[in-house]
Amino acid sequence: MTKTIQQAVLWWCLAARHSYFVPNAFWKNFECDVLSLVSTGFTYEFEIKVSRADFLRDIKKKSDIVTGRNEYGQLLFENHNKFADAHFKNRTNYFYYVCPENLIKQEEIPERAGLIYYTQKHKWPQHNLTFIKKAKRIHNQKVTFDDLFYFLKKQTFKYSEHFLNKSLNND
Repeated sequence: MTKTIQQAVLWWCLAARHSYFVPNAFWKNFECDVLSLVSTGFTYEFEIKVSRADFLRDIKKKSDIVTGRNEYGQLLFENHNKFADAHFKNRTNYFYYVCPENLIKQEEIPERAGLIYYTQKHKWPQHNLTFIKKAKRIHNQKVTFDDLFYFLKKQTFKYSEHFLNKSLNND
């Protein structure tokens, strides 16, 4: 089901004229089920959930945020909720949950997150998405050259590792 929903989101990005869209991509420190970039320099993350348990785990997930350095130059971290304000500056500009119809209720998602329902009612995949709640812009920072370079580096490592491991296993 995840792949089917992912394909519908990719088709929607194409129909909505997003400039670039990539499945299973890394953006800064986050892995996105679908990442897209529009011509204005803003980014979108689409997080696909196909089970209630997965969504509830995701909402409670904590992660470390770099808060500075100590006197020895070592990074200092604080543990924050995934959707804490301090964490949002490293996210995409827009964040959407995408799930089968009624799996997640609008009132359950974070204030700035959007919600899209997936159904299998139409022949064309992008028409199977219904926007329940429009995402609010999380921040106004546009993509920089450094952001793109870091993104390409992470993607290169991800795919080259996959193909290198595959070729080693075939020998």
